[in-house]
Amino acid sequence: MLWKAVFDVKSDVECIYTVICNLVTKTENPDEVLEIVKVISAKIIQQPNEKPALRLKILFNLYNLLENAYSRFYVYLKALNLAASGKVSEHVIPSVKNIDGFLKEWNLVVQDQRELFLAIFNLLKESKSSGKESFNFLTKYLATFSPEDEQSMSEAKEQAANAIIEFVKAPNMF
Repeated sequence: MLWKAVFDVKSDVECIYTVICNLVTKTENPDEVLEIVKVISAKIIQQPNEKPALRLKILFNLYNLLENAYSRFYVYLKALNLAASGKVSEHVIPSVKNIDGFLKEWNLVVQDQRELFLAIFNLLKESKSSGKESFNFLTKYLATFSPEDEQSMSEAKEQAANAIIEFVKAPNMF
């Protein structure tokens, strides 16, 4: 009986968030959509270790409701971070294979690409996935920097050192 009560609470929470997430479809203004998405996402990821799989499911339901590309990117990024901190990366890792298609759809500026590549690298590294695959996203992150922009180069130094360490540590790359 207790299991049934727990299941009902879980599905009740999911239903409540489904209704809340549907509010996003009621506005036509992309800026308003993004603001609503930010508020909803912030509440969902607030306690990443408490039912993280359910929280991810709610985030992906929100993602699927969105039409605005940047809002979809924002929710996906939050899902990556939630999966890493909630230790449920196995729910998100399969979607990483589609990242090239997502990048075309989202049409991100360089700063957002950096944030995405770094989040994927951290997710794959935390999940102990293929070192080669995580290294690939770290190199994609580093490729977004140009030598002309000295200010951003200082941001890349730490990750460049990290890339060298990852390269040497990985038995199948060195």
